[in-house]
Amino acid sequence: MGTDIRIHVEYLDRKTKRYTHANEDFRHDRCYLLFDLLGGGRGNRNPLYYTRGLPGDLSNETQRCYKSGESEFHHASWLTTMEFRECLDLFYEMPKEDNIPEDISRKLDFIMQDLPAQPDPMISYEHIYRYMKSSDDDGEPSRIVFWFDN
Repeated sequence: MGTDIRIHVEYLDRKTKRYTHANEDFRHDRCYLLFDLLGGGRGNRNPLYYTRGLPGDLSNETQRCYKSGESEFHHASWLTTMEFRECLDLFYEMPKEDNIPEDISRKLDFIMQDLPAQPDPMISYEHIYRYMKSSDDDGEPSRIVFWFDN
């Protein structure tokens, strides 16, 4: 069984002065190293930002989604656009395969050669960041609210 992340993008609406759920449906693939950096979702590494729980001014849509499976969710938290960017940048700086012994690495290459190529999971997270940055630039600060589900 794997761990999934549930991400909701919210922005502070200039008119209402309340956080509003972004209408865009963001895809987010599994990326366990990033999960750990975001909030310790897999527990293998220390997160860049420790979990904060859900914000008190959560949008109605995000709150509804969380309540629908609250007993199964863990490590709920939120990050600003810049904090999210810092997690993405640290992800790119970390070694991914350097710790795999060469004999195992060759076996993995042999096994993987016949599997279809998987798209880069970071594309979806970069898309989320670009949306958030655009919202920030438009004067409506954004954040991600997220939690993990096993």
